[in-house]
Amino acid sequence: DVFEKATGPCIVCSTQVIEVSLDISFDTLVTDCAPLDSLIQRFGRVNRRRVKESERTFPPVAVIKPPASNSAAKPYDLDVMLRTWAVLPENDILHETELQHLIDFVYPTIDLKAIDVHLIEVDGARKLPELCNLPRCLLLEVLEIDSAVVIREADLEDYRHSLWENRQKLEIPLPVPTLRPKFKLWAHIDIGSKPFVCPDECYDEHLGLMLGEEREPKCIIL
Repeated sequence: DVFEKATGPCIVCSTQVIEVSLDISFDTLVTDCAPLDSLIQRFGRVNRRRVKESERTFPPVAVIKPPASNSAAKPYDLDVMLRTWAVLPENDILHETELQHLIDFVYPTIDLKAIDVHLIEVDGARKLPELCNLPRCLLLEVLEIDSAVVIREADLEDYRHSLWENRQKLEIPLPVPTLRPKFKLWAHIDIGSKPFVCPDECYDEHLGLMLGEEREPKCIIL
């Protein structure tokens, strides 16, 4: 309803949660690369409203080139992303009738995981000792998408003396691999979500958190 009533431009920055169960219709899309089946879902948020055939247009969609490393590709498989990138048309139309053929290329085989890999008990035998402590979330371990939290140095005192509702507003969540180079450089406080504290010069009000070096800028827009 909010989008329907808007009278001016609307820009949405979202995670992959936007792929499903969201009935919105945007004019264009800029997205990180992902497996083809995920991209198809994202494409479905563009030009969603039906119009007369005489008024139909082909909206522009931009897909960003896949990353260079497996860690940066998480939670997706880098090989799947590269095959997806290879079949995406450049400056051309992606036809619905071709999708199954392209998906078959992206997924030449199906990697089936054994259903009992993470079960506590299999065939009457316990795989984990009693009172076993699992300090980390199993789902994060399997997907390798663990995250950390950053706050600005200017917000440190406010964070120390705030309740959780306000602390969440000051936190910047990041994937652990992205933040790892700063682990030994930035302070790490043991309150709230145990955030790392970034120097004020590493944060820009317009660009967000600046993590790259001078020769290779890298921003987290939040």
